[in-house]
Amino acid sequence: MKIDTKCILAYTSLYVDPDGTIKPCCIADSFEDDKNWNDHDTIEGLYNSPQLKAVRKGMEEGNPPSVCDVCFKKGNMLKDNWNEMWGDKFDDPTLINPDYSINKLQYLDVRFSNLCNLRCRMCGPSLSSSWHDELKEIYGTGFSDNTQKFIKIGKTPVDKFKDEDLDSIQHLYLAGGEPFIS
Repeated sequence: MKIDTKCILAYTSLYVDPDGTIKPCCIADSFEDDKNWNDHDTIEGLYNSPQLKAVRKGMEEGNPPSVCDVCFKKGNMLKDNWNEMWGDKFDDPTLINPDYSINKLQYLDVRFSNLCNLRCRMCGPSLSSSWHDELKEIYGTGFSDNTQKFIKIGKTPVDKFKDEDLDSIQHLYLAGGEPFIS
């Protein structure tokens, strides 16, 4: 299979929004049948969910799924950059199983909440609670009716981690709000 129909992130990583929404990466669209951090008791259950297995299957068959259109059809370079950095992982014969599951998660990008006292320009209310009041002032009450100020993945999100997960994760990216506050 040609590598240009694949993205290494679908085989090695998991992205989690502050509301618990699971995606293949931070720029992917949401699944029609949303998958949430709280839908499974284990991290393995999340990265081998039917939605993520379908992403890998589509890539293996040369048909990347619509959740990945931002890279495959709209020209975002994230896929190319990650494939250049981690593309050698495609050579690992144990990377993917016949049922499109993977054996381990290597990169986890998780945002446990949006609680933040900063208002960085590259951010927004879904990742920083400090943006909420300013955007409410700019856009009026219609903004606040649809957007929560504080978003949190769950009461005890780190309870999902097991020793095996932590042993295999090579890169852990904590963002969204301020991780040290969370």
